[in-house]
Amino acid sequence: MRPFGPRQPGIRNDVWQAPRLDGLVADVIRCPLLIVHGTADAHVQVAQARSLAAAVPSAQLLEVPGASHLVPLSKHAAEADQRMSDFLLEHAPPSGG
Repeated sequence: MRPFGPRQPGIRNDVWQAPRLDGLVADVIRCPLLIVHGTADAHVQVAQARSLAAAVPSAQLLEVPGASHLVPLSKHAAEADQRMSDFLLEHAPPSGG
């Protein structure tokens, strides 16, 4: 998400396309999944994040109270960054040497 400027066209496309998606096939997701979602997201309802988290056995859901759609660009960025970093470290392949 950062820097935001170069990503604006893609983000606009995502916002435009999202309502046109048929259902996600969550039951085929086998990899670890971290869902970061603001509870005040006006673009995607938090219920969708909860449904996805419930449908994917490996999913972890971080609900950020009061955060909007762009959690990584909000005042909650540090919390989200730490959780994402922890998640990636937890699921990183073992280093071979």
